[in-house]
Amino acid sequence: MLKKVAVEDFSEIYPRINKFIVESGDTVNSRNGVCKEVLDFTTTLLNPRKRCVGVKNRGMNIFFLIQF
Repeated sequence: MLKKVAVEDFSEIYPRINKFIVESGDTVNSRNGVCKEVLDFTTTLLNPRKRCVGVKNRGMNIFFLIQF
């Protein structure tokens, strides 16, 4: 089953995507231990200028966000 989401601002949907992965993802083994995965998931960003993901109450290095 293909899962799709289209959003204007990725920061708005990011917490919901993480919750979806935790609650609905398949448990798989990786070289670092057990993790969750969701295959065939598509995110379409409708406004590419709003691509930065920020998390409230957490420090962020603004220079990390700059892409050349």
